[in-house]
Amino acid sequence: MPIYGAAEPEFSVRLWLCEAEIVSMPDLVLQHKFRPASERQPFLDAIGKISLRNYLRFGMLYLDRQRIDQMLHHYSGHSPTDVGEALQSLLPGEVSQRRRLLEERLPRRFSSFVDRFGIRDAFGQLAHS
Repeated sequence: MPIYGAAEPEFSVRLWLCEAEIVSMPDLVLQHKFRPASERQPFLDAIGKISLRNYLRFGMLYLDRQRIDQMLHHYSGHSPTDVGEALQSLLPGEVSQRRRLLEERLPRRFSSFVDRFGIRDAFGQLAHS
């Protein structure tokens, strides 16, 4: 993701598509310092548009046309102005160029991720690309 927000889903998918070995380490303990409750919502509000832009970019990189349309319909129903701004912030051709590059270089397709983990769309269908 070019800007902070929503990087974890793309990182996870990219690892799978690169055929990375993922190892479970049950003894590993991670610590996270959460923001105080009074700071959480203002922080989420501050990064909301950036996160939306990244969610849309992520979906447009990996989903098929039908699922991209579903995604856009979903987010437009919640905040049409923000969706319009997010789409305008994407550089012309950036997503299609990046998508082609990923398809050329990654050993696995997004459909293998969908099949392996049973990812379903809002209608209960496997979200193949």
